Amino acid sequence: MALCPIDESGKFTAEGGEYQGMFVKKANPVIIETLRDKGLMFHDGTVEHRYGHCWRCRSGILFRNTDQWYLRVTEVKDLMLSEISRVKWTPEWAGSGREYDWTVNARDWCISRQRYWGIPIPVWTCSNGHMRVVGSRDELEGAEGYRPDMDLHRPWIDNVVLKCEHCGQEMKRVEDVLDVWFDAGVASWAALGYPREKAEFERWWPARFITEAHDQTRGWFYSQLGSSCIAFERAPYDQVLVHGWMLDPQGLPMSKSKGNVIEPSKVMEEFGADACGSTFCGSRPPGRTSPSRTRASRAPARPSTSCGTWPASPPCT
Repeated sequence: MALCPIDESGKFTAEGGEYQGMFVKKANPVIIETLRDKGLMFHDGTVEHRYGHCWRCRSGILFRNTDQWYLRVTEVKDLMLSEISRVKWTPEWAGSGREYDWTVNARDWCISRQRYWGIPIPVWTCSNGHMRVVGSRDELEGAEGYRPDMDLHRPWIDNVVLKCEHCGQEMKRVEDVLDVWFDAGVASWAALGYPREKAEFERWWPARFITEAHDQTRGWFYSQLGSSCIAFERAPYDQVLVHGWMLDPQGLPMSKSKGNVIEPSKVMEEFGADACGSTFCGSRPPGRTSPSRTRASRAPARPSTSCGTWPASPPCT
């Protein structure tokens, strides 16, 4: 077990001794004073440095030493690198450079999160340390607290109790949920109902073509690659088109928290859907980012490449 005298609220546990119940940041001056009183303080001061903060509430991040669940991605790294070389990437550097370099340095993937919302990790354990991995809803039939029509998310799934096959003790689900990138990684076959349903999977999988922005070389492209190489010993896609970001007029990424988001619907109302689509496709090579140049963004620059409002048309097939 990992030693961690701090709970999920950032307060010292009983392992923190006399500081139990204190928030760690508020305990800092108390600890310093204790060390000084005991003649153990050599020096204390303030150092200015970079420090991680929550992007939503701007609170400082606390790092805790905890037990987690991992996928041994390092065991399939060579296969992943081989698949990256097989897949056609546009632009080419997205695969041979970014994706390849990221995967070369890949570590085992921590897939567990201590959150409420998410896919529950389907692992049940008993007090004697025995473990059972549940592969489908069918395996829960007859379990205490299970109903065929129940929602399998928290908190309902946490009330399902199994009986240990080894010692007969009650087995309860571990409280962790899966990393959302694991959700994204298995999406290509989970969305088709596989493995329960195989017809659509055999028709559509693997994907001939997928597309996303260049930052997904360490996100969606990577999580799909790792998950699929573990499950099917191949990548779930054959071609990847990597596009850039549409930035704000100052060249910064758009973010709702920053208030600099330009709504696509408003731009299309002014210039037309086809004009917008043509601009996005033709203004920059694949993989390159583009600052917004529309009047709708209030940018003091020339208007969009089209001169009038174009009618919307259905996408090409």
